[in-house]
Amino acid sequence: MKTKNIILSAILGLTTIVFSCKKIDIPNSNKVNVTFANPAANYVTENITVSPNAVIKFNFTISSESEMETVFIMKNLTEISKETVTTNKLSFTSDKTFAADAAPGVYTYRFLAKDKAGVYMGERKLTITVTNNNDFNYFTVKKLIVPDTTTKINPTYYSLSTNEAFSYTTGATKSNLIDFGYFWDPAIQSGTTPKGHTIYALNITPIPAPLSIYDISTFTKNATLLKVITSPTFANLNSSTLLQSTGVSQLASGTSTSINQAVGKTILFKTVAGKYGALQITYANQENPSKSTYIVFDIKIQK
Repeated sequence: MKTKNIILSAILGLTTIVFSCKKIDIPNSNKVNVTFANPAANYVTENITVSPNAVIKFNFTISSESEMETVFIMKNLTEISKETVTTNKLSFTSDKTFAADAAPGVYTYRFLAKDKAGVYMGERKLTITVTNNNDFNYFTVKKLIVPDTTTKINPTYYSLSTNEAFSYTTGATKSNLIDFGYFWDPAIQSGTTPKGHTIYALNITPIPAPLSIYDISTFTKNATLLKVITSPTFANLNSSTLLQSTGVSQLASGTSTSINQAVGKTILFKTVAGKYGALQITYANQENPSKSTYIVFDIKIQK
């Protein structure tokens, strides 16, 4: 009987606690409202796709039910703008101009406010996404193999316009598409160092001994301009405009029909069709003229 009384008392106590509790309102953490205006060209009010380095502008007003102290713009979690609210702390308007990134990708912009104590007050519920499109073609992990003397089926020529590799056999009827070739040159360049991995235009003269195994007398010999540069780097050549401006200035002199010891170098080029670009050999499997020797490379070229 005593045990039953204890249990009953516990139940009554719990019931009292449950019914005596008040509802606790969870405050809305987003206390601001953000709106965008579009007063002129290049102003962004919604998700947009742009070219690398394009001008983008934001004209925005952020309002709050309580006083704001600072307003921020964040891009991919990085602060790119911070402004102090000085007069009307319940409403703040700003006009900002930025350049889209040079590198292609998706960039998210956030607009938020903090109070005088630095406490987050809220932000626009929907972020604005700016997507950078490539305005150039970027081909990666392409492969060429040294010329083979018997079956002549090693892909040793490359077409920039079609993004294809050709062998001597398959390229014979498509030589007008070939922009450059590859071979391993055993000739001594300095001391006892071979010229090694070599990129060349088909108008190379005289034709080096390793290439003389192929009769290209009937081929179209496109005179692609080639030159090694150190600046900008291959990684930094991230727009069609930069490829062209670099090409115009750098290829005005010092061009060549072949580039020796080419692994790791940034090789600028201009095709006979007038397209500027750059290539970089990222890997070579060995250092000899064997028919199994090959290179892997990346290419950037104007569309």
